[in-house]
Amino acid sequence: YGGPGGQLAFWLNVFNCLVLHAHVRMGPPSNEFLRRHFFRRFKYRIGPGRQSFSLLDIQDGIVRGNQKGVGGHRRFRRGDYRRNLVL
Repeated sequence: YGGPGGQLAFWLNVFNCLVLHAHVRMGPPSNEFLRRHFFRRFKYRIGPGRQSFSLLDIQDGIVRGNQKGVGGHRRFRRGDYRRNLVL
């Protein structure tokens, strides 16, 4: 997965697999509270550091360039290994 395009493809594939896995395990969220829970609860351990990544970590932290979220906080803070993976 060389280059930015390959990295983006990798993370989008991981994101989609995680969505499917979470749907199978808990079903689609039926309200806003469950949707927030859905995007935070399920995680995969990925990479050499075996760090955990939730759907929000992948979406906001990696794919969206670690931009500030609704609460005004970044997904990955200083010292977080996953910050090196931001696209």
